[in-house]
Amino acid sequence: MNQYRKDIDGIRAIAVVSVVLFHAGLPQFKNGFIGVDVFLVVSGFLIFNLIIQEQNRGGFLIRTFLERRARRILPALFLVLIVNVPIFVYVFSPVDIVNVFKSYLAIVFQFPNAYFWQLSGYFDPKAEFQPFLHTWSIGVEVQFYVLIGLLAACFLANRGRFTFLQVIFVIFIFSMISSIAIASWKSGAVFFLLPFRIWEFLAGSLVAINMTLKPNTWIRNRLQSFGKLLGLSILIMAIFAPTNYEPWPSYMTLFPVVGTCLMLYFDQDNRWSKMLLENKAIVLIGKVSFSWFLWHWPIITYLNYTTDMQISTKYLVLSSVVTFALAAIQWQVIEKLFRDKNRVNRVVFLKYISASLIIILIMSISGILTNGFKSVWNSVRLSGNQVEIAEKVFIQNQRTSGVRIKDSG
Repeated sequence: MNQYRKDIDGIRAIAVVSVVLFHAGLPQFKNGFIGVDVFLVVSGFLIFNLIIQEQNRGGFLIRTFLERRARRILPALFLVLIVNVPIFVYVFSPVDIVNVFKSYLAIVFQFPNAYFWQLSGYFDPKAEFQPFLHTWSIGVEVQFYVLIGLLAACFLANRGRFTFLQVIFVIFIFSMISSIAIASWKSGAVFFLLPFRIWEFLAGSLVAINMTLKPNTWIRNRLQSFGKLLGLSILIMAIFAPTNYEPWPSYMTLFPVVGTCLMLYFDQDNRWSKMLLENKAIVLIGKVSFSWFLWHWPIITYLNYTTDMQISTKYLVLSSVVTFALAAIQWQVIEKLFRDKNRVNRVVFLKYISASLIIILIMSISGILTNGFKSVWNSVRLSGNQVEIAEKVFIQNQRTSGVRIKDSG
């Protein structure tokens, strides 16, 4: 696949809208978290196409590969982390400020999935007050990039494409079987950790492999419209099914994964595909999906926190629309800029990432060592007769938090 496919941005749009409206609490989207699985399949598909293209051009270079991935993720992610600091420092209590800064350290070192797995479950009510819980999926994605990049560098360079494909297939089978087999036993690990999620990435990768090795099969040529419509129907039914999907992923995850794979496999344009997946509005949503994904959940968290979760779904949906506008600006100003090597060369990119990383680390360590800027928080947020009460609540929260983290580990 060498040319840009608008329909893939359409698929991304379905995924991000599902996730956003699930987080906003819209009852019709109670299974909207499935959108993350769609993102994983699409990511695996696109990444493997990129690897094949680079190999065909003269050889796969892991440094170039990882730089492109870093340009795609880190500038927007780091900006969101930095901009949110004054917001949650103002909104949250000191103990919750400390927790957020701890999550920052996990995020910048790219293991937020492991951190949140140990801390709490994704469907745990306490998750409502973790403004960066959603970055667990970014951690899984980055870990996948590093692993697949190392495998490609090793096998493509030394043993050839066929051996590489064999390794990919073995990992896919092992991960899928493991994920389904222990979903009920170790639901937290299966949800958060790469070994149980990598099969979803590789499902998309196997589609890309098949399209590369067999570009003109009878099925693809004759069943384009039907195949794509079938995939979309399976995906939509999975999102809106009245079924309770916990634990997740499980064998039920095959439905959104297969649906997404069918939509990727049948790639030719047709009338209904252009109308549903390639119109300007949905393509724009797909392009902005990463920044929207980054911004929507922190804002929902702050609103829930300040209203003790009494805010209506209507206002949470409205807040998501507002964050889309913010995301569109970030996509235009940050994402597009840093993806363009002609506008931001490697040296400038590394300087920006290094400076952002240092700022995040300084703020996070300072926040943790000062117990969430507790003394400043007390002087700004509390009157004199409230300090003693706040001190007791703070100590109690620390004890409760410590027990909960210890038990979950």
